[in-house]
Amino acid sequence: PLLSHLHDFAEDRPDNMRELRRIIVDHFGADLTTTLYPSAPHCRFAVINRADQRRLLAAGLGSDRIDYLPNPIVAAPLETTRETTAREQIRRDLNLGERRLLLYPVRPISRKNIGEFMLFLALFSDQLAGAITLEPNNPAELPGYQQWLQLATKLALPSFPALGRRHTLPEAMAAADLCVTTSV
Repeated sequence: PLLSHLHDFAEDRPDNMRELRRIIVDHFGADLTTTLYPSAPHCRFAVINRADQRRLLAAGLGSDRIDYLPNPIVAAPLETTRETTAREQIRRDLNLGERRLLLYPVRPISRKNIGEFMLFLALFSDQLAGAITLEPNNPAELPGYQQWLQLATKLALPSFPALGRRHTLPEAMAAADLCVTTSV
Protein backbone atom coordinates (compact mmCIF):
# COMPACT_ATOMS: atom_id res chain seq x y z
CA PRO A 1 0.00 0.00 0.00
CA LEU A 2 1.08 3.56 -0.72
CA LEU A 3 -0.41 6.64 0.95
CA SER A 4 0.66 9.93 -0.56
CA HIS A 5 -0.02 12.76 1.89
CA LEU A 6 -0.16 15.82 -0.35
CA HIS A 7 0.00 19.40 0.80
CA ASP A 8 2.20 21.06 -1.83
CA PHE A 9 1.30 20.65 -5.48
CA ALA A 10 3.61 21.08 -8.44
CA GLU A 11 0.71 22.81 -10.21
CA ASP A 12 1.16 25.72 -7.80
CA ARG A 13 4.75 26.22 -8.89
CA PRO A 14 5.07 27.13 -12.58
CA ASP A 15 8.82 26.38 -12.75
CA ASN A 16 8.25 22.91 -11.30
CA MET A 17 5.42 22.20 -13.74
CA ARG A 18 7.53 23.25 -16.73
CA GLU A 19 10.32 20.94 -15.60
CA LEU A 20 7.92 18.04 -14.94
CA ARG A 21 6.34 18.48 -18.39
CA ARG A 22 9.78 18.61 -19.99
CA ILE A 23 10.86 15.36 -18.34
CA ILE A 24 7.64 13.34 -18.05
CA VAL A 25 5.81 14.41 -21.20
CA ASP A 26 8.49 15.61 -23.62
CA HIS A 27 11.29 13.22 -22.71
CA PHE A 28 9.41 10.07 -21.69
CA GLY A 29 6.13 10.63 -23.52
CA ALA A 30 4.13 9.74 -20.42
CA ASP A 31 0.88 11.28 -19.20
CA LEU A 32 1.59 13.96 -16.58
CA THR A 33 -1.59 13.51 -14.55
CA THR A 34 -1.38 9.73 -14.19
CA THR A 35 2.32 10.01 -13.36
CA LEU A 36 1.70 12.58 -10.63
CA TYR A 37 -1.42 10.82 -9.35
CA PRO A 38 -1.12 7.07 -10.05
CA SER A 39 -4.37 5.18 -10.28
CA ALA A 40 -3.09 1.82 -9.08
CA PRO A 41 -5.49 0.20 -6.60
CA HIS A 42 -2.86 0.13 -3.85
CA CYS A 43 -2.38 3.96 -4.02
CA ARG A 44 -4.37 6.33 -1.81
CA PHE A 45 -4.06 10.06 -1.26
CA ALA A 46 -4.44 12.11 1.91
CA VAL A 47 -5.12 15.85 1.80
CA ILE A 48 -5.31 18.51 4.51
CA ASN A 49 -8.02 20.71 3.01
CA ARG A 50 -11.08 20.54 0.78
CA ALA A 51 -9.44 22.57 -2.02
CA ASP A 52 -6.76 19.90 -2.40
CA GLN A 53 -9.44 17.22 -2.31
CA ARG A 54 -11.29 18.96 -5.17
CA ARG A 55 -8.03 19.23 -7.11
CA LEU A 56 -7.50 15.47 -6.93
CA LEU A 57 -11.11 14.77 -7.86
CA ALA A 58 -10.67 17.06 -10.90
CA ALA A 59 -7.52 15.09 -11.82
CA GLY A 60 -9.71 12.00 -12.09
CA LEU A 61 -9.11 10.28 -8.77
CA GLY A 62 -12.15 8.66 -7.24
CA SER A 63 -13.37 9.98 -3.90
CA ASP A 64 -12.91 6.46 -2.48
CA ARG A 65 -9.13 6.91 -2.89
CA ILE A 66 -8.87 10.34 -1.25
CA ASP A 67 -8.78 10.76 2.52
CA TYR A 68 -9.46 14.19 3.99
CA LEU A 69 -7.33 14.75 7.09
CA PRO A 70 -7.82 18.30 8.39
CA ASN A 71 -4.56 20.06 9.13
CA PRO A 72 -4.54 20.34 12.93
CA ILE A 73 -1.88 22.08 14.96
CA VAL A 74 -0.52 19.44 17.27
CA ALA A 75 1.73 20.11 20.21
CA ALA A 76 2.48 17.79 23.08
CA PRO A 77 0.24 18.84 25.95
CA LEU A 78 1.82 20.29 29.03
CA GLU A 79 0.88 19.34 32.55
CA THR A 80 -1.93 21.61 33.69
CA THR A 81 0.19 23.55 36.20
CA ARG A 82 3.04 23.96 33.72
CA GLU A 83 0.56 25.06 31.05
CA THR A 84 -0.91 27.69 33.34
CA THR A 85 2.55 28.91 34.33
CA ALA A 86 3.71 29.08 30.70
CA ARG A 87 0.58 30.92 29.66
CA GLU A 88 0.92 33.47 32.45
CA GLN A 89 4.65 33.95 31.84
CA ILE A 90 4.30 34.49 28.09
CA ARG A 91 1.34 36.81 28.49
CA ARG A 92 3.32 38.80 31.05
CA ASP A 93 6.52 38.81 28.92
CA LEU A 94 4.59 40.06 25.89
CA ASN A 95 2.62 42.57 27.97
CA LEU A 96 -0.62 41.39 26.36
CA GLY A 97 -2.99 42.90 28.89
CA GLU A 98 -6.52 42.08 27.75
CA ARG A 99 -5.51 41.22 24.18
CA ARG A 100 -5.90 37.66 22.98
CA LEU A 101 -2.82 35.97 21.54
CA LEU A 102 -3.05 34.83 17.90
CA LEU A 103 -0.30 32.29 17.24
CA TYR A 104 1.03 31.47 13.78
CA PRO A 105 3.08 28.32 14.50
CA VAL A 106 5.27 28.42 11.38
CA ARG A 107 8.55 29.57 9.96
CA PRO A 108 7.45 32.58 7.87
CA ILE A 109 8.68 31.55 4.44
CA SER A 110 7.35 32.93 1.18
CA ARG A 111 4.69 30.26 0.66
CA LYS A 112 3.14 31.02 4.05
CA ASN A 113 0.59 33.80 4.16
CA ILE A 114 2.18 36.27 6.53
CA GLY A 115 0.10 39.04 4.94
CA GLU A 116 -3.15 37.42 6.03
CA PHE A 117 -1.77 36.95 9.54
CA MET A 118 -0.85 40.63 9.66
CA LEU A 119 -4.25 41.60 8.28
CA PHE A 120 -5.88 39.92 11.29
CA LEU A 121 -3.61 41.96 13.56
CA ALA A 122 -4.37 45.18 11.71
CA LEU A 123 -8.13 44.63 11.75
CA PHE A 124 -8.27 43.55 15.38
CA SER A 125 -5.27 45.31 16.91
CA ASP A 126 -7.34 46.43 19.87
CA GLN A 127 -8.25 42.81 20.62
CA LEU A 128 -5.35 40.71 19.31
CA ALA A 129 -1.60 40.47 19.49
CA GLY A 130 0.21 38.02 17.24
CA ALA A 131 3.23 35.80 17.54
CA ILE A 132 5.09 33.72 14.97
CA THR A 133 6.98 30.80 16.44
CA LEU A 134 10.23 30.83 14.45
CA GLU A 135 12.17 32.88 11.93
CA PRO A 136 13.14 31.38 8.56
CA ASN A 137 16.11 28.99 8.43
CA ASN A 138 16.77 29.60 4.75
CA PRO A 139 18.85 32.76 4.15
CA ALA A 140 16.96 33.32 0.88
CA GLU A 141 13.74 33.76 2.91
CA LEU A 142 15.19 36.37 5.29
CA PRO A 143 14.70 39.48 3.07
CA GLY A 144 10.97 38.81 2.72
CA TYR A 145 10.67 38.13 6.43
CA GLN A 146 12.52 41.37 7.22
CA GLN A 147 10.08 43.28 4.99
CA TRP A 148 7.14 41.87 6.96
CA LEU A 149 8.82 42.85 10.24
CA GLN A 150 9.39 46.38 8.93
CA LEU A 151 5.75 46.64 7.86
CA ALA A 152 4.59 45.43 11.27
CA THR A 153 6.73 48.12 12.90
CA LYS A 154 5.54 50.81 10.47
CA LEU A 155 1.89 49.92 11.13
CA ALA A 156 2.52 49.53 14.87
CA LEU A 157 1.01 46.05 14.80
CA PRO A 158 1.06 44.19 18.09
CA SER A 159 3.29 41.36 16.88
CA PHE A 160 6.06 39.26 18.34
CA PRO A 161 8.36 37.40 15.96
CA ALA A 162 10.26 34.25 16.91
CA LEU A 163 8.41 33.41 20.12
CA GLY A 164 9.93 29.93 19.76
CA ARG A 165 13.42 31.26 20.51
CA ARG A 166 12.40 31.73 24.12
CA HIS A 167 9.57 29.23 24.52
CA THR A 168 8.79 25.70 23.39
CA LEU A 169 5.93 25.03 20.98
CA PRO A 170 3.80 23.47 23.77
CA GLU A 171 4.37 26.60 25.87
CA ALA A 172 3.46 28.88 22.96
CA MET A 173 0.36 26.79 22.28
CA ALA A 174 -0.61 27.01 25.95
CA ALA A 175 -0.36 30.81 25.77
CA ALA A 176 -2.32 31.08 22.52
CA ASP A 177 -6.00 31.92 22.48
CA LEU A 178 -6.23 31.41 18.70
CA CYS A 179 -4.09 29.87 15.97
CA VAL A 180 -3.88 30.53 12.27
CA THR A 181 -2.19 28.27 9.70
CA THR A 182 -2.78 29.97 6.37
CA SER A 183 -0.63 29.37 3.30
CA VAL A 184 -0.55 31.15 -0.03
